[in-house]
Amino acid sequence: MSRFWILVLAILLTFAATALADTTNIELVLDVSGSMTETIPGGVKIDVARQALSQLLLQLPSSYNVGLRVYGHRYEQSDATRSCTDTELLAPLKPMTPENRTTISQRLGGLQPKGLTPIAYTLQAAVNDFASVSGTNFIILVSDGEETCGGDPLAVADWIMGLGIGLKVYVVGFDVDSRTQLQGIATRTGGQYYDARDAIELGRALQQAAWDATSIYFLDDFTTAMSPAWRTSSVGNARYGVVNGALTILDGPIDQTLTAFAGSPTWADYVLSADLRFENSDGDHRVAFFLRVQDANNMVGFFFRPGGDCGFRVMRRGIWGDFIAVATCQQSGAYHVTIVVQGTSYTAALNSDLPLVSTTDTTFSAGYIGLQSAVSRPFYDSRVYFDNVMVTPLE
Repeated sequence: MSRFWILVLAILLTFAATALADTTNIELVLDVSGSMTETIPGGVKIDVARQALSQLLLQLPSSYNVGLRVYGHRYEQSDATRSCTDTELLAPLKPMTPENRTTISQRLGGLQPKGLTPIAYTLQAAVNDFASVSGTNFIILVSDGEETCGGDPLAVADWIMGLGIGLKVYVVGFDVDSRTQLQGIATRTGGQYYDARDAIELGRALQQAAWDATSIYFLDDFTTAMSPAWRTSSVGNARYGVVNGALTILDGPIDQTLTAFAGSPTWADYVLSADLRFENSDGDHRVAFFLRVQDANNMVGFFFRPGGDCGFRVMRRGIWGDFIAVATCQQSGAYHVTIVVQGTSYTAALNSDLPLVSTTDTTFSAGYIGLQSAVSRPFYDSRVYFDNVMVTPLE
């Protein structure tokens, strides 16, 4: 068993280092053709798409370069000559800072569906958008129909594959009658295809496309600010915030815990990893990582204290149970924590060492994740800093 987990954790740690080092570039391509004025369950298509894309933007980390290209938004269908070459890069690929997120959301808000559907022409133009960036490249295309300008998107998909630049196209068919062409674009470029018939399905499809493209459920490296995907608590003036590229407690001394939650209730088997740094490793630090969270009163937790007890506990109906697995953590000022969640098993390791502690529990089968920290008297100058919080699917 130990040899198995050594191999698993080594692979996961290698993947995590690679994922953090390699820049991810995602261009969102949105159909704004005339048919996007149609109504589906949840509202008018263009309004539903705006909302779903805005929600996706909240979940993408600041380390990703994200851009927006659209088509069919400037010329009416009756003006076929211009409508069939109507594609525009509204936001070039840039880090997903709060400013870029706001820019993309604002430009989504100003779009009015008008024209035809020049998918082939748009994909050819989109390839050039990646010329100024390096890393791993993806397009997420949302279209409510197939090509209407006589182009051949499948031939363009083959051309993209033949370029050898590793650009994959993930396609969401939004209330489409025929998916053959759209599915072919995804398949021929190495991406995936998703159907979405309403507002809920579109949101889920976009999220799944981002997960599948990057092989990462969630990542926050706190480069400039916390991801808006976090749901945080505060006590008095104390709150979570980013200092020098890491997450910590801000605004004054506190001897109560602060929490931050993120993710999806559908996460089942995954790996949670994070870097921890302490101002004073001799302080009274209390840190926890929450796993398979149902709500604020039901979850599994890995509790962590440098030089003290570390292990798993389960909260049911707001009451934490005793440790179901416990070990002694090494004393250090910095750690890389890796927690593997699979089936009924939970395993934690520190700094690439052998598994520190493992246990099994059948209480929860899926759920989102969370962080918790506190500073106790008299160690108010002894804070913990979280960095590179990442959740990856366990295949």
